[in-house]
Parts: sequence; structure tokens; C-alpha cells
Amino acid sequence: MDILNSIYISTFQIIVLFIVLKIISNLQYTKWDYISMLGIIIPSTFLYSFFGTKTILILVIATLILMYIRNKMLGLVLATLGFLLLYISNFFAMWITTLMNDYVNNSYLILTIYGLSFVIFSIILGFATRYFVIKLSASILSLNKVYLTLIGIILLATFTILYMYMPKNIISYGDFKYLAVIYVIFIITIAILIVTVSFSIIREIQYKRNVKEVENYYKYTLQI
Repeated sequence: MDILNSIYISTFQIIVLFIVLKIISNLQYTKWDYISMLGIIIPSTFLYSFFGTKTILILVIATLILMYIRNKMLGLVLATLGFLLLYISNFFAMWITTLMNDYVNNSYLILTIYGLSFVIFSIILGFATRYFVIKLSASILSLNKVYLTLIGIILLATFTILYMYMPKNIISYGDFKYLAVIYVIFIITIAILIVTVSFSIIREIQYKRNVKEVENYYKYTLQI
């Protein structure tokens, strides 16, 4: 949709991105953070008028740097997760907008419907994800760089694949339903993969810890 590809919508989406990142990371933004966000939003908006959706690469890199400064490796995972959540929200917001487009002829009303749908989906997904992020932050996995790197790569690959297959032009509501089924199956598969990796890493950590305890006990008995 042309109306959804405008520079105003892209700026709006970036602002929502930082709101979602705040929700899922539970960070308190500082004055420096807000200045950094403006340093990301303004150049991204300017470059969008020349390069279009290719600007997302610059946006992703800048956001990853910002979140890494704020929360190290976990910040990279949260930033990638934020982009993925916004992509999913954008898809379903476009789905609803496409459905309403058959009944509403006013472009401003269509734009409003898209904006509200996008924000609602983003916030709901953000708070739903926050629960799992809190669990992750409280576990030993949050300190494991190998685990965070693997999860970050999986999420980034997922976002890239989904983004490549995002419809660039208006399609029918039926096509959206078909894509939605494919996306849901794909995301469930990724979720299973992440859970499998998580349990594998946990078992590995526990195994090494048990081996360490046995070695320490053996050394202790030798000293006695």
C-alpha cells in the first residue's frame, strides 16, 4: 500500500519500536537515550526519502548499537526481538487495513485504522514478550554469551526471512490469510527451535557445574 509506505508511517513505526523496546526490556530511558533515539529517527527519516525500505538496514544497526550500550549482549537480543515483534504487528495491521479497505474509501480513516491496529498489536505483543524476557533475565542463560549469540542470530535470521517475504504491494484479504498461516507455522517452528536450544544450553551448563563440583569434592578429599 502506498499510504503505508510513506515517510510519515516509517517515522511512526520507528517511534513505536522504541516504545516496544522499553516495554520488553523494562528499561528506564535516560536523557542520553532520548537524544540517541532522535539521532536514529531523524537520519533514518531523511534517508528513507532517498533509499526507501533499504533504510531499515541502517535503522537495525543503529538500534543494535544503542541497545548493546544499554544492556550488552542481552540488549542485542532484545533489539532483534523488538524488530520481529514490530514486523508481526505491521503484518496483522496491514491485514486488518486490507479488510477494511473494501468498506472504507477515506484514505485518512484507513491510515488511522492502520495506526491504531499497529500500536495495539505492538503493545500487546510487547507485554506478552516481557514476561519471557523477565524469566530470561533472572536465569543463568542471560549471562551466557554463546546462548545469547545463538538466539540473536536465530531472531535476526527470522526477521530477515519474514521481511523478504513481506508483501510489497496491496494483496487480497485471502492472500493475507494464506500468508498468516505460513507465518504462524514458521514462527512456531522458530519458537520450538529456541526452546530446544535453551534446554540444551541449560543441560550443558548444569553438566559442567556438576563436573566442577565432583572435581572440587575430589580435590577436597585428597587434601583430607
